[in-house]
Amino acid sequence: MAWTPLLLVLLCHCTWTSSQAVVTREPSLTVSPGGTVTLTCGGTVTLTCGSSTGAVTDSHYPYWFQQKPG
Repeated sequence: MAWTPLLLVLLCHCTWTSSQAVVTREPSLTVSPGGTVTLTCGGTVTLTCGSSTGAVTDSHYPYWFQQKPG
């Protein structure tokens, strides 16, 4: 279902669970602090890197990973 990644993110945020939602964007891109990435997966999800640590709020820290082929 297209809403599954967004639903999982909202559930993790609202219930304070340690579950992880994984969203993949192809092709890859580089975003500097303060930049914005928009993902479209049935709906639109916008992620903003708010500081050099990747903190969006004072209590939630997203992880940004690079996955190389292979």
